Amino acid sequence: MKKWKIYGIIMTVVLVFVLIGLCLYFFLFKESITETEAQNIAYQYAGVNASNVTILSIKKDREDREYEVHPYDDMYEYEIDVNYNSGRVINFEKDLRDNAHINQGGNTTVSMSEEEARSIALQRVGKNQDEVTFTRVRIDRENGVTVYDVYFYDNEKEYELSIDVNTKEVISYKEDYLTGTGNNTTTSNYIGADRAKEIVLNHAGVTDVTNYQVEMDYDEVIVYEIEFRADNAKYEYEINATTGDIMEYDIDNHKNVNDSNNNSSNNNTGNNTNNNSTISRDRAKEIALSHAGITGNVSNYKIELDDNSYEIEFRYNNKEYDYDISLSGEILKYSIDNDYDDDDYNETHASISRDKAKEIALNHAGVSDVSNFKIELDDNKYEIEFRVGYQEYEYEINATTGKIISYEIDD
Repeated sequence: MKKWKIYGIIMTVVLVFVLIGLCLYFFLFKESITETEAQNIAYQYAGVNASNVTILSIKKDREDREYEVHPYDDMYEYEIDVNYNSGRVINFEKDLRDNAHINQGGNTTVSMSEEEARSIALQRVGKNQDEVTFTRVRIDRENGVTVYDVYFYDNEKEYELSIDVNTKEVISYKEDYLTGTGNNTTTSNYIGADRAKEIVLNHAGVTDVTNYQVEMDYDEVIVYEIEFRADNAKYEYEINATTGDIMEYDIDNHKNVNDSNNNSSNNNTGNNTNNNSTISRDRAKEIALSHAGITGNVSNYKIELDDNSYEIEFRYNNKEYDYDISLSGEILKYSIDNDYDDDDYNETHASISRDKAKEIALNHAGVSDVSNFKIELDDNKYEIEFRVGYQEYEYEINATTGKIISYEIDD
């Protein structure tokens, strides 16, 4: 009799664990809503009609258990994250598109002109028009406030300012040093934003683009960071500002999202050709190497099947390649990093300590009593954040020289 009781207890415990496992699976991993349902939820939350928007991409993030829905219309671009268990919107972003002429014929008007925004920005940094080059001036929304985002650079620094269009106050200010070795570099050494644009458009083989953006940044060398869209694809480039060499580029072909939606809508016809046309891992590798123009052996080769596509990574001749290839063999996305560095920087190589980096930041800010202080060492630089009253400070400090690479003060 006692044996049966023991067996009964064991079976009860096993069943409890099985039930717990099933609950975890259905609540944590199993999607309760489909991709189409997530898309409809996103549209409803954004207050848009499906016929008036175009989908850039829909991605499933298993780590955060969400669908990432990215549509756009004539005025705005949206980023909406929908939990695939509950259907709840957990993140929503809405930005004005760069080609939305909201000052011309639209319903949205602002009380500040672009020229006035430029003037306020120049006055804030103490520069004249002929001393700087503007790379972008656009209207945006930040925390419910309409602002002008103004981007420009001189022969030493790059500046980013956000100006409240109603109060005409600078509410966010950031400046980055364009070099890490002092003030020897001048703008005469750079190829210029127009030449950089010409280089990337020639490389991409396109002429008619939208949402074109260019910024200068310091990434061991001065670079132009360029983004644009053409033929339903998004392009991102890093161009050496001195030599014009393409250091890195990424092309994300969004048109496959719409193609996949069209295919899924026809699944009830009984057409099973998609299953028959699925390529193998070896064929996916062959497609990637052929596209990259590589016939020799590659290193650090990895391939994974995720979200109905092959994700491929490999290295060749000091370059890092990343490919996403659909099961039908179409290249969905690829990037080539021409400036790949395989050496992980660690704290033992830092010439200055964390305490010294903190001292440098606080001395520059002219403060001593701070709160929420954070410091991290990443890629040979200290990233520091702290608050003083209602102001938030962010610093990047070279871990070898102690030079301030960039800082930002957000009122």
